[in-house]
Amino acid sequence: MVMIKRVLALLGSGTLAILLLRQAETAAQAVRDGVQLCLTSVIPALFPFFAVSSLLVALGAAEAAGRALARPFGRLQDERINMYSDEVDTGIKCANKGYTLLSTKLVKSWHQHVFPSPHKE
Repeated sequence: MVMIKRVLALLGSGTLAILLLRQAETAAQAVRDGVQLCLTSVIPALFPFFAVSSLLVALGAAEAAGRALARPFGRLQDERINMYSDEVDTGIKCANKGYTLLSTKLVKSWHQHVFPSPHKE
């Protein structure tokens, strides 16, 4: 099955490369238009966000805001919306109940998507 996927991916990539070479001028114009759009619209629009967020992180304001908002929004994320269904949710629930560490061989194996045989130890 893996070999079939690789062959299909190779065939698809080859087909797209051939089509790209056959329409080289159209592809080149599309690249020029994309770069122009990026330089005139996307990057200038995102620059203030990048500058302000970098400044907030460097000054420690982001960490302070995270600590301030952790208490009122921490429970909202875990129990009311139930966004997590992974180890993070289990870890938060165990910590809320007072457990400091919960780890078993089965949990570690499940996380790594390796399912141990019940007869082997």
